[in-house]
Amino acid sequence: MSNFDDLKARTYDLISTECAEYMETVLRKPVTKNHHHVQVHAELMENVIRKLYNDCVRVDFYPIDIETYEGGIPSGSELLITEGCDVDRSMLLYDFSEVGDFDHLYKNPVYGFMKEIEAPINKTNNKTYGI
Repeated sequence: MSNFDDLKARTYDLISTECAEYMETVLRKPVTKNHHHVQVHAELMENVIRKLYNDCVRVDFYPIDIETYEGGIPSGSELLITEGCDVDRSMLLYDFSEVGDFDHLYKNPVYGFMKEIEAPINKTNNKTYGI
């Protein structure tokens, strides 16, 4: 699980719990975390968290020619298949044995390596973000 997925799961759970408790108080009847309105609020907060995370993490993607590439997955990187070079529309591959298995899911499959560079300096107060 990536840092973002872990953060998203924890945030979604926290927000949906808080929303459910608030709605129970206001409506004065039981509301679960699976209630439609709770899920809508949690999804909106997920978008906010994604924006904050993207502001704090830079993703470098290095496309490769899968037909001619020789070598392994570079240290600290992950092997992806993407649509074009769009890492937001990508799938993580565990190793080179999965190359070709998912090409049918993409119009323009591009293979490459992704590396996350985290915690840039906040220019306003010279502190690193604490995600």
